[in-house]
Amino acid sequence: MATMKLASDVDNSEFVGARNPDETLWVKFESRKFKNEFESEKQGHPIYEMRDFITIQAPGDQLTSIDTFVNESHKRRFPRRWAHYQNTKNNEHVQGWAIDTWPVINAAQAEDLKYRKFQTVEQLAEAPLNVIQSMGMGYVELQEKAKAALNNAKDGAFAIKQAAELKKRDDLIASMQAQIDALAQGQLHNVEKKKGRPAKANAEQVNG
Repeated sequence: MATMKLASDVDNSEFVGARNPDETLWVKFESRKFKNEFESEKQGHPIYEMRDFITIQAPGDQLTSIDTFVNESHKRRFPRRWAHYQNTKNNEHVQGWAIDTWPVINAAQAEDLKYRKFQTVEQLAEAPLNVIQSMGMGYVELQEKAKAALNNAKDGAFAIKQAAELKKRDDLIASMQAQIDALAQGQLHNVEKKKGRPAKANAEQVNG
C-alpha cells in the first residue's frame, strides 16, 4: 500500500485543490528579546539579542502548542505568514546590553533613550559627543557612566575568568599532591612492613 503524503507536505507536487490543513492552525511569528548566555558571561553584563520565534496551536486545543525558535522548515511550511512577518517586523534591534536592563537609569530615562533610538548601553557609550550634547543636560554625564559601566563589566568578567582559571589550576595541583602523598604513604607502609618481617622471624626462632 502506497504511503499517503499529508496535504501540508511542502514537497508534495501532487497537492492540488484541497484545503491545506495548516491553514486552519493558529500561527504567530514574533521577535523576542533573548539572553545570550555565552556573550553575557564573556562581557560581564547581560547581552540580549532579538530572535525569531514561532507559536503554533490548533484552534480549540489549549493543551497542545508549539513555541520555539524559527527554523527553515517553519519558513517553508508557512511561507505566506513568514513573508508577512518579515514585511512588518521591526528590524532595528541590535545585540548588546539592553538599555532597559541597565540599573543606573530609571524606567523613564530608559523610555526616553529608546525614543531617541538608543537600545543598548553600547550605543549610548559610543555615540558622538556632539550628538549627546545636543540631547540636553545630563546626557554627557550619562554617557560617561555608560562607558564606565562597560569597562567595569569587562574588568569584572576578566577577573572572574582569571579567578576561575586560578582555582582550576590550584585544584589540579592539590589533586596531584594528594596522589603523590598517597603514593609516598603506600611506599612508606611497604618499607615498614619489610623491616618488620625479620624481627618477627627472629622472635619465632627464639620461641622455637
